[in-house]
Amino acid sequence: MRTRGTILAAAMVIGLASGTAAQQPFGGLSAEGRATLAAAMAKEDIPGHDEEVRAARTKILSLLAADELDLDAIEDAQQAERQLVMQDYARAAARMRAAYADLSVADRKAFATMMAMRERRMQQRMKLAKDRMERFDRMMTQHQEDLRRLRDGRGPAQQVSD
Repeated sequence: MRTRGTILAAAMVIGLASGTAAQQPFGGLSAEGRATLAAAMAKEDIPGHDEEVRAARTKILSLLAADELDLDAIEDAQQAERQLVMQDYARAAARMRAAYADLSVADRKAFATMMAMRERRMQQRMKLAKDRMERFDRMMTQHQEDLRRLRDGRGPAQQVSD
């Protein structure tokens, strides 16, 4: 049993030292650093606030769906909604700054590295999604053209691959 525990501990240490650790939540940070950041990132519960935000967004949609478009009222409603959301953002940013101050230098550097890796990964995913959407759009355009050709009594266009 001791050997199994030693192997498990070694595997955990190897995992923390490898690149995959940075892909896990708070990978590469100390237990204290992980706890500090987790607490800072926890959603602050302000009674009634979520309902206020939902109501502000519902008001924008109601104004947009009205028979008569009132752009001034929409602008005011958007400003009210934006103010509520920015209050959330400001509180979250303040919690994160306080957490950064409590982190060790090693934990701050590990967190910055992890966030940079996540940003690069997100950018890659966004590029892939954009490329897929563009391919899909080209395919749909080709299908529309093929349908037009068939309706006009002509055959579908020759397939062109990407």
